[in-house]
Amino acid sequence: MTNVASKLMQNFAFTAAGVTLAASTIAVAPAEAFQLSLDPNLCSVPSACTTDDYTGSTGLLDFNFEDSTNGVLLNLTVTNTTSNDIGSTLVGVAFDLPDFVTAFSYDQQDSEYGQLYEDASLRPFDGTFDVGIRASANGRRGNRSFAGGNPRGGLRQGESTTVSFSLDAGDLTADTVSTQFYNAYVNNQLKAAGRFQQVGPNGEESDKVLGIVQRITEPPQEVPEPTALLGLGLMGSAFSLSRRKRAK
Repeated sequence: MTNVASKLMQNFAFTAAGVTLAASTIAVAPAEAFQLSLDPNLCSVPSACTTDDYTGSTGLLDFNFEDSTNGVLLNLTVTNTTSNDIGSTLVGVAFDLPDFVTAFSYDQQDSEYGQLYEDASLRPFDGTFDVGIRASANGRRGNRSFAGGNPRGGLRQGESTTVSFSLDAGDLTADTVSTQFYNAYVNNQLKAAGRFQQVGPNGEESDKVLGIVQRITEPPQEVPEPTALLGLGLMGSAFSLSRRKRAK
């Protein structure tokens, strides 16, 4: 397991034909951010978002995107929002990537999330997550899987950390990538989860929670300036998408 991984998943072809406008006629919103809450109480069916023995751990995942020289940078801030009277350690998070992300590299920055997993599993949730990061566990066996044993690190209640992923998404900008993430999570096409351990007064419990979209910045849109619309002839645009089904 390394801190830098590449993932070849899909072929993505994106073409556009149509209108050519002066740069001054288009205003593009900044890269969008959104949050996923690790709190089954926000789920329409709470029992589907956690396990039967859920003991109250909660967290927050902040997805922020920006353009970089190596593609699109995803800065992911992870926060343990569990109340102090419960106590828990958020030892890892896992999430899916849209199919057009053909590769990625990981930078743990100053966080304790030094273990990186591809196709991370977290029972009882079905299938696997494209990416899993977590703090080192005690002993070799604990690091063999994303859902491993008790951690040496992780986030206690009230603590947060930020990690980064450099995403290879072809020629797509941060605005487009963030919008695609947004749409996929809102429509439940992608999923995310958090792994909590050392939960409760004696630290003997653990929680597993799926992420629910909590707060969303509206998807970026190209907005023509009102004065530029006068006499402007639009020829339209066409987009085509070609990709293969991914085998998990």
